Amino acid sequence: MYFDDILINRRSIRFYKPDKIEPEKIEQILQNAVKSPTARNAQPWAFKVIDDEKVINDISDCAKEYMLATLAGDPAFMTYKERFEDAGYSLFHHAPLLFVVYATNNSTSAMMDCSMAAYTAMLTATNIGLGSCWIGLSTPYLMTDMAREKFNLPSAEYTPVAPLAMGYAKYPVNKIPVAEKNPPIIL
Repeated sequence: MYFDDILINRRSIRFYKPDKIEPEKIEQILQNAVKSPTARNAQPWAFKVIDDEKVINDISDCAKEYMLATLAGDPAFMTYKERFEDAGYSLFHHAPLLFVVYATNNSTSAMMDCSMAAYTAMLTATNIGLGSCWIGLSTPYLMTDMAREKFNLPSAEYTPVAPLAMGYAKYPVNKIPVAEKNPPIIL
């Protein structure tokens, strides 16, 4: 696939087939993610790959409960309140893989560097026939000691930056409309 085709075909996928992702594809995503550019070649990342459907669903349920309890008064959160109260709603859209990029330090560039690695992972997923969706709403819960302990997530020295749902898209990507993009603002 040509690079422009990858950019055009990448979508935030919210409907997945239940099929497991092959280990070699996960390895390819990891290997490409670590090729991302970083400030001072710091490479401040670590990755957590979860492919257990029950664990992903449990993390989703706990994250929804956490968000309902902690953000109840936030007007911006009200958009999601009804969805989070729905027991059938999966924060990770029933994806068979949760791929989390963690920052390994608090350097000024770690969040940007890890965001680059996440985007490289998403582009790689597109290139090898997978869909992905960055689930930023799960980040506050993933940062809690409660989540770390319950789900054996990395310790507090690691900061979750980019939780990515991944899997095979349930519907053909070319049938998903392209969101209108604003033209670049040149200053």
